[in-house]
Amino acid sequence: MKRFTGHKEPWGQFVDVKVNAPELLTQEITRKRPGKVWISGVCDPYQPLEASYKLTRRCLENTGAE
Repeated sequence: MKRFTGHKEPWGQFVDVKVNAPELLTQEITRKRPGKVWISGVCDPYQPLEASYKLTRRCLENTGAE
């Protein structure tokens, strides 16, 4: 993934926060048929920053999958 993000830091030394993830997910699930959603196929979705941003929680609330 590093080659796609342009980060110079070593792998594991950076985090990209997708602050619009809950809104994007809501848009996507309204256009798709019901099924499964894959959250974070590359790394752990529960990074320490998740305590501040609460993006995963908001995504789950938006889908009703709590």
